[in-house]
Amino acid sequence: MIVSLTGPESSGKTYLAIQIAKALKTAYLPEASRMFHLSSNYTFEDVYQLATAQAKMIDSLKGNTELKIVDSDMIVYEVWFQERFQQLPNNWSDLMELGRVDFHLLCKPDIPWESDALRENALDRDRLYESYLKVLHKHNFTFEMIEGNKKVRLSRCVQSIEKKKATR
Repeated sequence: MIVSLTGPESSGKTYLAIQIAKALKTAYLPEASRMFHLSSNYTFEDVYQLATAQAKMIDSLKGNTELKIVDSDMIVYEVWFQERFQQLPNNWSDLMELGRVDFHLLCKPDIPWESDALRENALDRDRLYESYLKVLHKHNFTFEMIEGNKKVRLSRCVQSIEKKKATR
């Protein structure tokens, strides 16, 4: 089973992905945009390359029943494309399928903003959160909303994953 953390910038995705992987003693896949550096004047093609890399990395995890935790998934890229460029790549449905995960944990931006070089939307996280909800519903993805302080979030994530594993 592949579980992804998704949600707006600075909503705790990376922290939670690492902590969940440690708690459940399983593999963790970082977000492609953290592995490949973008300039501040990035283009549609730059984001497309990141999205393609993310989809391929997720696809490489498929094929067995072991739990794997993914920091961000194709939902992040769909929101990013729509927000920044008001369009999706022509082959978006293929990339979405390639990068499809089994379960999403949607992180609410109810924790303090932390600046970093990749973040752009300090004042717009609540509106973006609604965009994530719309994309999750549009694709009929299974997800759980995650909110609260770090300890509560981690506990909720682990409980949600264990519950999902039990129903598979």
